Amino acid sequence: GKCRIGIHVADVASRVPAGSALFGWAKLRASSAYHHGPHADSDEGGGSVPMLPPTLAHGALSLAENQPRPAVTVWLDVEDGKVVRRSHARTLITNKCATTYSAFGSDVFPRFARARVLLQQLAGTDAAEELVAWTMIEYNSYLASAMAEAAKLGTAAAGLLRVQDDPDKAATYQAISVANLAQQGHARLGLSLYSHMSSPIRRFADLYNQHVLFGSIRALQIAHPVLGVVEGASEGGAEMDADGLAAMNARCDEVKRYHSVSDAMSLAYACRGKPRSFFTSVEGSDDGKSLVVYTASRRVRVQLRDTYFAAAIAAHLAQGFEGQVELCGVLKSGRTQLRVRIPGVTELAPRREILGVDDMGGFGHDGPRDAVAAEAMGTEAAGG
Repeated sequence: GKCRIGIHVADVASRVPAGSALFGWAKLRASSAYHHGPHADSDEGGGSVPMLPPTLAHGALSLAENQPRPAVTVWLDVEDGKVVRRSHARTLITNKCATTYSAFGSDVFPRFARARVLLQQLAGTDAAEELVAWTMIEYNSYLASAMAEAAKLGTAAAGLLRVQDDPDKAATYQAISVANLAQQGHARLGLSLYSHMSSPIRRFADLYNQHVLFGSIRALQIAHPVLGVVEGASEGGAEMDADGLAAMNARCDEVKRYHSVSDAMSLAYACRGKPRSFFTSVEGSDDGKSLVVYTASRRVRVQLRDTYFAAAIAAHLAQGFEGQVELCGVLKSGRTQLRVRIPGVTELAPRREILGVDDMGGFGHDGPRDAVAAEAMGTEAAGG
């Protein structure tokens, strides 16, 4: 049969004009920052430092339940289990049922069940989180193509793409370059073009791209060609200059590092009373100074504090590890630190006293000795 799926995202650009003081404020912040609080397995105790003022981010701009709100909608026309057409428009919607991943993944509401079955057919997966992720990727990739087409026609400023040329390296923001579109894909997602458009409340790139999509940046720059759009825009205002993009990418990297430390610290607090076992995968980081541990709900970076063995441990795990690991939070020198113990890597430490398992990564004198352990970044418990 035939049906239409609407993917709705808050139209923040309609409320935050390009070139306004609030627009400039969002550009400097680049992104919201989040922390999970002391309860690592839930959102209880967590919070955020929003990119936009909280009264807007959590109120007037959000798609709150039973409130009419402007949105940017991508329509997916589906025929016989396949997406055959995509389009977008500015819309006014009322969210009749705010939901959660767990509720969407259950049969609480019949309409959720119908939508879930359809998305499972399209996405080829079952988990609610992955179904929502599929819709966001559809949304972002389609609108990236729409911005690229407008750039080719010269009818819009250059939007920002999320570019990754190597799946093992971090993605960065780049302005659309018509001459180099073939080199601006996203390797890990396997997409020729990808943008960030689905979170304009919490990411400046998404807000900027909304303005690009609907021509407000181009219109402002035509009206004020000398002033440009915002600080960091190139002369004439067609796109951000290299300095503006570099500053935004650097700021996003700072927020990413904050999230990494915050995640490790909150998990360390949750594991202080009792070590937690996970069947998970572990891999070494690109710089060889940390391990990346994939828990059920997040990816946590655990710093290798022993510099002598750091390279050997990281090299041993370069191809990854999957199995049972233990995470524990310990109080050391007034700091709560996260440690991970990975059984079966004894060849890196033939003598227990050399590696210092008890001092560096063990959980006391009764803990197993056939382990290599690492500490998380020693962050002050009171300061984050």
